Amino acid sequence: GRKSSLSCTRRVNTRPGLPQHLPILLDWVVDGHVDCADRQDEMVEYWGVCRQGSTSRYVERHTSCTDVFVCPNNKAYIQFDKLCDVKEECAKEQSICGASRGRAATFNQVYDTNGEASIGYCLPGLTGYENFKRLDCTLAKVTFNSFDTFGIEHTRATLPTINRDADVSQMKISCRHAFGELYVYLVCAELCPRDETVTCPLAPLTHDSCLNIKDKVFSITATNDLTIVYSRNGTFRNDLFSCRNKVCITYDKVCNLVDDCGDTSDEESCGNHFKCNNAELIPRSGVCDGRVDCTDYSDECNDQCSRSTMYIFSNSLYLIVSSVFGILAVFLNSVVVIKTGRDLSNSSSLMARMNKLMILLISLGDMLMGVYLVVISCFHVYYADAYCKLKYEWLSSVSCAIIGVLNAAASQISLFAMTVLSVIRVASFNTMVPKDGRSVASKIKLAMLFVSVICMSTVVAWTPLLNTLEDFFVNGLFYGEVPLFTGIVDKKKHYEIFKAYYSRFKSPSLTWNNIRMLTSRLFTSDYGGIQGRRIHFYGNDGVCIFKYLVRKDDPQLAFSCTVLFLNFSCFVFISVCYIVIQYKTLLSRTRTTVKLKSTTTGSKDGKPKNNQHLLARKRNAALQRKITFIILTDFLCWVPFTLICVMHLGEVFDATSSYPLFSSLILPINSIINPLLYDNVFVETAVMLYKRLFNIALRVFRACGLCSSAEEFYDGRTNQTLSVQVTTAF
Repeated sequence: GRKSSLSCTRRVNTRPGLPQHLPILLDWVVDGHVDCADRQDEMVEYWGVCRQGSTSRYVERHTSCTDVFVCPNNKAYIQFDKLCDVKEECAKEQSICGASRGRAATFNQVYDTNGEASIGYCLPGLTGYENFKRLDCTLAKVTFNSFDTFGIEHTRATLPTINRDADVSQMKISCRHAFGELYVYLVCAELCPRDETVTCPLAPLTHDSCLNIKDKVFSITATNDLTIVYSRNGTFRNDLFSCRNKVCITYDKVCNLVDDCGDTSDEESCGNHFKCNNAELIPRSGVCDGRVDCTDYSDECNDQCSRSTMYIFSNSLYLIVSSVFGILAVFLNSVVVIKTGRDLSNSSSLMARMNKLMILLISLGDMLMGVYLVVISCFHVYYADAYCKLKYEWLSSVSCAIIGVLNAAASQISLFAMTVLSVIRVASFNTMVPKDGRSVASKIKLAMLFVSVICMSTVVAWTPLLNTLEDFFVNGLFYGEVPLFTGIVDKKKHYEIFKAYYSRFKSPSLTWNNIRMLTSRLFTSDYGGIQGRRIHFYGNDGVCIFKYLVRKDDPQLAFSCTVLFLNFSCFVFISVCYIVIQYKTLLSRTRTTVKLKSTTTGSKDGKPKNNQHLLARKRNAALQRKITFIILTDFLCWVPFTLICVMHLGEVFDATSSYPLFSSLILPINSIINPLLYDNVFVETAVMLYKRLFNIALRVFRACGLCSSAEEFYDGRTNQTLSVQVTTAF
């Protein structure tokens, strides 16, 4: 039963030889039966009460009341500190908890036929099963060292013959994954591989053991020690394990993940479990498997597990890159936004204003991406080592949703603006007479372009968070510290829990509203009820970015693939537009060259006047380099990313762990490059600094008497060359 912190001396001595001053069981408090000699268990003033009615319960004073789990028959309840503790407190509790945790039932028995035991693998019905690895089985006497008992024959068992020196991965039986009686037989018969450091949990019985067995019989062991046997099915058995508190249990209750002794001694020397920090026991296979089994998360938050589950960024390099890229993106794009906004107000032609507006939007999107990188880096530092245990609180938080929308909107604003800009620049080649950009009609066109890009980006980013579409985008619910639920509880797990609880539940098609209603019936609602927090679309990973990586069974498959296809199509369209621009530029260059050559006729030196031919060639060369670089950077960003998403969808490999790489490096890289490609402010600044440094150097040369050579080098053409370098057709 549930123990309180108060103790008393039992009024009636029902267990001779055991201590009588024991903790008071809460189930005995004010139940009409006096259990304590001082009647403390029946004195209401010592206790508090929670709720009234069927779930009315006495608790220790100053204890906060909480809701409780209602047993399927509605006649009993379980408080959270006892729920899913591997002990059956009410009907079907363990089957319900097993469905919630997703644990397979542990097989812990050895077959017993006429006093002869058999390991399940060695049963005749399975010897010819093709999928089983063939192991020889032989009939052996299991002596368990010196624990033979007078009057009882050796335990006879059909056991596999195993080469203990063989590689564990090549063996069919591993003691680390056996439980109960099966574990005892394999370990104590020394059938475990040598590299599995397990020890036999059995110890000799003594004259004062087994205080809980009434019809026990004393006998003598092979070493002349006194021991105990008992009668079962007409034969005497000695398959008893002596607990530290002198209680005895049978082998099937040893090393079975349950504290059957009451003092944990039956589980302490077992090598088949992982002990959580809160003393819960789980199978070793449940450690670092990506699924939470310990209610304190210690099975997934320990040194054995990958860093990808311990921190938002699994690698310190990702954190550094994210921080540096974020700061650079915010700074570079802020400068471009300010400068482009000023140029936009000063431009007069419609085409120039449209061009500047799209550059402004690109810079705005890239600046928002920089803000995202800085914010997610700050959250990584904020959570630090505590992230693993607070992971699901973060994934279900409003903060994660907001920065997820920020990331998605930033990407889409930049991409859509680049797409529109590509169209504008292609169209500018066919515009002979510039239109007035300050007319009302032109301003309406500019406003429509601006609103269209912003609205389309917002729709893509915000749609997954709409409540009406939660059945398509919510990944699961997080219930906090309710022990029935651990980690993310998706629809499939909810269905298994409901099927175990309601028995005849046969509706696998559930909406989240149905799930909330059915879940509320599992618990009382006297103290606020149990509310699950949504693991939203952006909560698929700690970096909170758009869920591009989906599987065929993901409800978000259609939406994610549509957006991915749209973005890839935009990349292809941008590339085609700039190829067209480059082709038209080359064609224009050829015509200009022919025209300029004709102007050389009649000149004294055979060269075109004002170096127009040279200027045109350099301007076109600079334009071609910029176009090539634009296409190359977009290609390196979107093509590998799209291929990875497709291969993940096709289950070629699992790319889920790559989210931090995508969010910190691949997707944001254009946020730093774009300010250098779409606006000349930084190139012009670099030229200005270069010229100033050159003038300073020239003064130094003059001061040192090297002015003639310096002036020879600086012949006036440098300024002209530099000005050509920054001239573009944009």
